[in-house]
Amino acid sequence: MINPEIIFPRAPDSPLHYQRYVKFINSRPSRSLVKEGGFHIHHIVPKCMKGGNDEANLVKLTYREHYLSHCLLALAFSSVKKLGKAINSFKKSSKNSRVYEKVAHHGHSEETKVKISKSNKGKARPRKVPMSDEERTARAELCKNRVWSEKSKQKLRDKAISNPTIQFAIQAANNPDRDRTGVNNPRADKEVWSNLEVLHRAWTENGKCGARKLHRLTKLGNTWQSLKTVVKKFKEDDDIV
Repeated sequence: MINPEIIFPRAPDSPLHYQRYVKFINSRPSRSLVKEGGFHIHHIVPKCMKGGNDEANLVKLTYREHYLSHCLLALAFSSVKKLGKAINSFKKSSKNSRVYEKVAHHGHSEETKVKISKSNKGKARPRKVPMSDEERTARAELCKNRVWSEKSKQKLRDKAISNPTIQFAIQAANNPDRDRTGVNNPRADKEVWSNLEVLHRAWTENGKCGARKLHRLTKLGNTWQSLKTVVKKFKEDDDIV
């Protein structure tokens, strides 16, 4: 656990990553500081940030833990260039912490890196061969003539109905106030366009106001947005005059 007396000499650039670093260090099991294979001695406050060699500032980490701790430090103190150089030195030998651990266990020779990288890649995925026109046509016919079971149909219905857009459409269709079957243009508002003189008079008397205020004064139209086009027309006619 980090000694509460240990304080970094400056505030972190990313408090979130600093908290993750502290939590990560505190979660490591207590180990003796004797040097042995498979472990590194890590400075909790790095040397480049005036961290000392006293035992309170040291923690024993595995190779992978050491790699991850420097990643969190570099993110927490992104403006400290030496921390960035430290993590770059880790990444030169390996692309991630798992590979670094294997490389550190087996030495840093180029042959070892190549072997480990090949073993991590695993089997290569076969490339997808594009379908020919005949195969595509046959697949389309198969899907077209497919017989769906009642259970599958019900699943598709439930999935469609659970879609918020479908629910909104069903609600709008069942709302009698939204029935616009008798209107040629469903976006048109006959009440608005049949009272242009009233709207124009109110518009001029109130200092050529906007659609929202005009709707509040006249109460014409379903919403104030239905008056936006009318107000735009009034402004265009006014500019022409």
